[in-house]
Amino acid sequence: MSNTSKVAEERIVAIVLAGKWVKGLGHEVCFAKEGEQGYYSSGDDPSGGAAPWYWGDGVNETISLEKAQDTADEYNERRGISKKDAAKIVAASMRDSIRKTSLIDRERVRMEQDVPEYAGCIPYRSLFSLFDYVISGQGPGGFLEAVLANDLNKSLTKADGEWTLEQLRALTTYIYNHLPDECWKYQAKVDAWKKAGGKVGQGWLKA
Repeated sequence: MSNTSKVAEERIVAIVLAGKWVKGLGHEVCFAKEGEQGYYSSGDDPSGGAAPWYWGDGVNETISLEKAQDTADEYNERRGISKKDAAKIVAASMRDSIRKTSLIDRERVRMEQDVPEYAGCIPYRSLFSLFDYVISGQGPGGFLEAVLANDLNKSLTKADGEWTLEQLRALTTYIYNHLPDECWKYQAKVDAWKKAGGKVGQGWLKA
């Protein structure tokens, strides 16, 4: 199967974003994939082997945007994707990304408002790391992950000198009383929670 056929079947569309202009080069080309959130740059290659593409004009940003968009339309149409279909794919991709961000922000605010009085002594950077872990499965850092996994020895080696006994007690009490059972207690649960993408990844949060 040719690369062209594969791209067409996957319904990947080239897009041009106003903020992606680079003087001397033009607009960096980005792509949106049908059914996926957000977009990625033409230079985003995990192997590091891809260089970004640039379309348009390297001198005039306004002219560049128009030229680059025309080139993107031609590129998509050569792959069997009309301007109308491309616009739908891009709109859905951006809408899903915005929706996810909104869910995360709303849940973070709720968690912050629900912090009990006894947890007020916990450093806020640690609380925010816990919020991000619970909501989207983001790694909370070595110390907090050890606490979540009930690994006392590891948590003691990872803790910095700023933690007091009162703070540690408040932290463990907060985790016990306010975090879902599914996201702590032992390492396998922590690993599974991160892999699943937290509450958002598992569909716990609704618009």
